[in-house]
Amino acid sequence: MSAILKRIAFLFLIVLLPVIARAEQPVTSVELLKDASFYNAKKIIFEGEVVGDIMIRGKSGWINVNDGGNAIGVFAAANFLKDIDQAGRYGKTGDLVQIFGVFNRSCTEHGGDLDIHALNIQRIKEGNSTIRSIPTFKQIILVLLSVILIIILWISKDSRKH
Repeated sequence: MSAILKRIAFLFLIVLLPVIARAEQPVTSVELLKDASFYNAKKIIFEGEVVGDIMIRGKSGWINVNDGGNAIGVFAAANFLKDIDQAGRYGKTGDLVQIFGVFNRSCTEHGGDLDIHALNIQRIKEGNSTIRSIPTFKQIILVLLSVILIIILWISKDSRKH
């Protein structure tokens, strides 16, 4: 009898495990845009870097989250946004967040915009400042062009004297 129960449990897991695993997998912005009708008004998980500005107005606010494909606006309660410290921009990498919320293909509350209404936001990784150095060959070119410009200016100044 226990062998039959083990087989039933095994078959049950084989059938349900992909469904359970898929439900917990983040959806990409490309998938959301491609199948917007399918995902409309459904609860989803979306992950990405906070970019732009963190815009809190009263009890709610907006962030833009970029998963590497596209940025999607996320509307959330202000208490979800208070833990986000840094938004990405030039020289900075924004916080990496996981959004659990409702996807809206055309949100009636926000003028028909595509957005996600967050039910929960979790910061996965803190953002940081990125130092971007100028490559050595560009530094050499800069020095050479500066020297050439100084020589040209010196020659033109010298030729005006004569």
